[in-house]
Amino acid sequence: MDVINKPSLAPSASPASGTSRNALSPCAWRLLFVALVLVYFLPAGFRPLANPDEGRYTEIAREMAVTGDYISPRLNGVLFFEKPPLFYWLEAGAESIGGLNYWAVRFWPIALALLGGAAVYATGRTLWGAAAGCWAAWTLATGLLYYSIGQIVILDMAVSVFLTWAMCAFILAVRAPPGPHRRRLCWALYASMALALMTKGLIGLVIPLAIIFLWLLFLNKWRELRHAHLFSGVLIILVLALPWHIAAALANPPPGGWSWAHFFSKSREGQGFLWYYLVHEHFLRFTDPNTANRVEPWWFFSVILVAWGVVRVSAK
Repeated sequence: MDVINKPSLAPSASPASGTSRNALSPCAWRLLFVALVLVYFLPAGFRPLANPDEGRYTEIAREMAVTGDYISPRLNGVLFFEKPPLFYWLEAGAESIGGLNYWAVRFWPIALALLGGAAVYATGRTLWGAAAGCWAAWTLATGLLYYSIGQIVILDMAVSVFLTWAMCAFILAVRAPPGPHRRRLCWALYASMALALMTKGLIGLVIPLAIIFLWLLFLNKWRELRHAHLFSGVLIILVLALPWHIAAALANPPPGGWSWAHFFSKSREGQGFLWYYLVHEHFLRFTDPNTANRVEPWWFFSVILVAWGVVRVSAK
């Protein structure tokens, strides 16, 4: 495979560099890892739930576990289809096993944050050695924003970690020669995308696919698609994501019956799951300011991103 032989894409250092004199010993890294786990888990049990997000998602999971309805999420008995249910399922399991306490309801954001660091470590170790992997994971896990999101019962950490898994699998897959190992990495990419989709909707597919598309386009790597296992990848995504979407649509049809006209309406009256989930949440929220109660223009966040980049560069 031509990717392996090009110096520009090869790791900048050999794995042996992780055993240099300046690298921390394995024992030191293990102690740091234990300290990191404690720093993540201990404070989580002493802080009340923050409004509105932590109370909302904790309650959705609680009602799911109490009612046994894992298809149609509800908040205070009202259908809540803003997001898919994977995170609610995880929370419902934690609450069922650990009870309704702060440690239980914050278990999954914390566990996923640590698993995200583990994926970064494994990727860094594969490419540049153990020391690089450890430093990369430590830098990520101790970042203020990353740590803060890992302490809150919201969907953001879950979808971020699943997208991180997808990108780590992609980075390793394009450096692996065609064969079983590359196939497994590709399958991990597709499975991670499906998990992100089941956590926060279509962005779980759009974000990684946009990154991969730009990589293919600007580096002219279209031949890599021959070894991307696209057919089995699509099957993996469908198997993991499609059953709940079908079940939710069947359980929550439009009151007046199915009609294509529903999908071209902005009105919430007489709509079912598919309209609300696909049209309202994935289209109108981004294109119609009145739907999302947002008055800023479409380019608002682009300006914020550029301004933040300027501040970061100036700080250096």
